[in-house]
Amino acid sequence: MHTLRQAEPAQRPRVDAERLPGTKWRLPVPVVSRMFVTFIDGLVLGWPADHGDEQVLDVLDGFVDQLAVFAEPSGNSAAGPG
Repeated sequence: MHTLRQAEPAQRPRVDAERLPGTKWRLPVPVVSRMFVTFIDGLVLGWPADHGDEQVLDVLDGFVDQLAVFAEPSGNSAAGPG
């Protein structure tokens, strides 16, 4: 059974992704958010097995490259709030 508390971490990246200035997502923001949370969870859960800091950084770089495929400039490059 899922609770609101379990869903909260997936909502935080969603809010931030919606506020990125100059970015339009090719996928719905909830999908991008779920991908991000799933990736980070896997990365964090896998690290204790091998403590592969360099591997984590390489994987993170690769994921960011893949995530960027789903973003495109929106023409609005004004700085967001905060």
